[in-house]
Amino acid sequence: MTVIRSAKGTDRAERWTQEKTLLPAILIVLTMSVGLGAAATVSTMVLPAVFGLAVIIILATSDSYTALGVIASALVLLLLAPLPSVVPTAIYFAGGSLYFADLISMLGIVFVCMLHSTSSKLKGCIYVSGLMAVLFVLVGIVNGATPGAAFADVRGPLRLLAGTVITYQLISLNRTKAIRLLVWLSTFITIWTAAVVASIAFLGVSAFNIRTSNAAVYTTSKSIIYDTARVTPDSGLTCVVIAGCLLSLRLVWSYTPIKQPIMWWGVVGSGIFVGLVSYTRGHFLVLLLIVVLTAAVPQSRMRNFVRMATGATILALFFLLSYQLVDAVSTQYGENLLRPFSAFRGKVLDGLLVENVQVDTSALWRVRESGLALEYFSNNWLLGSGFGARYRTFARGEIFEGVRGLTYIHNGYLWILIKTGIIGSIGVVLACAMGIRAVFRASRLHNLSFVALVGLAVLAALATQMITSPTMIENANSLLVGIVVGVVGYSLRSTADSSRDQRGLTYGRGQGFSRSQVEESR
Repeated sequence: MTVIRSAKGTDRAERWTQEKTLLPAILIVLTMSVGLGAAATVSTMVLPAVFGLAVIIILATSDSYTALGVIASALVLLLLAPLPSVVPTAIYFAGGSLYFADLISMLGIVFVCMLHSTSSKLKGCIYVSGLMAVLFVLVGIVNGATPGAAFADVRGPLRLLAGTVITYQLISLNRTKAIRLLVWLSTFITIWTAAVVASIAFLGVSAFNIRTSNAAVYTTSKSIIYDTARVTPDSGLTCVVIAGCLLSLRLVWSYTPIKQPIMWWGVVGSGIFVGLVSYTRGHFLVLLLIVVLTAAVPQSRMRNFVRMATGATILALFFLLSYQLVDAVSTQYGENLLRPFSAFRGKVLDGLLVENVQVDTSALWRVRESGLALEYFSNNWLLGSGFGARYRTFARGEIFEGVRGLTYIHNGYLWILIKTGIIGSIGVVLACAMGIRAVFRASRLHNLSFVALVGLAVLAALATQMITSPTMIENANSLLVGIVVGVVGYSLRSTADSSRDQRGLTYGRGQGFSRSQVEESR
């Protein structure tokens, strides 16, 4: 006798099974947070209460997508939204710290592993990454690292993995809602960051823990002055990337995920403003590369190319006129009004000139630091230093305070090589090779979606910045990279599924990011 269940009953049973398997993990993490809170100071006792409230919300949700959406939103807001300094974000105890975002990251990874809908390949990726992390934490401790320092190095890769698997699974569960959530979070993060940066730069507000300093403005190859306050929030690169993606989608594909024109201009303007006030050369190059790389993709319609060229010309003329206007206006009022443009020219544009890079203190230190890292690697090439262990001693011209610089490497590729040696680096190379193979397979089928193309352009742009900064494995930026990798990975997987469907090897249809499908989320 065959028993036929209704789709509604099956969905309810599946949701209950998923929630029931999640319950032990929630109770464990909740108990952990309460215990750590008891060992912390009274001011940080609010963290267990907040975390407990988040767990209750997750537990009360009716489906796996909502639970994972709550986790993803909490992680993005904690890491990328500038928070007032009175809001505690970590528990400090035993001479170390445990960030609330790290607990959320671990909870998200555990949740994805416990879902029945998670593919075996994704679970395998999580398990292998976890084993590699444990291995190099142990290597670091053997080489003299403290547990706190070792976990500090793991923090970036942990958030990268969390961002990747949570985003991937979130889209797999409900593509339309996931796109809408990502668009909403991007809009909020960009506009909120711009508002906070403006309040700090122009009003002198000091209620946020955001790095502020003076921009080094290059007047000649031998003259550097430090003038004009720069504000560099952790979400600065994220805002620039969001603005670059929206510009590329609009100019190249005539598409925007934000329906309201005023909101679109607000997000793009906010992202460019945050990049401008940060006076960071890397951010400017990332924005430029995203637009240029997406424009380089062959288009079947000449109209798109013309639109892209027109937009680029207008943008170039705007910067050129602004550049000349700074020299033309000499009044005190004009100097104050155009100070951001003057600093942008002196710090970013002039700072990219070879003659200025050759005398740049930061650039010279990075070269010296890379040399010391390679010297260490020549004697410890197999497993590297491990996470948290020192690879050098104090050097002449040290720019770091304390011992933090003894484990930090600006070059992201050397960071991976020194921390994990040949063994770990081979694993990273193999993972990248598998991703590149999937991209080539999709391109041969002419089935690479525009979302995947923009995501690949973002990753390529960030890969260039890895030369001077470990962008992909830094604490906040690693989450951004993880989200992009998750979106691209889902799109490539869907492309492969579609190709198998066409050959009759599977049933159903692919779930890739076609334009019509993305439109549904608006």
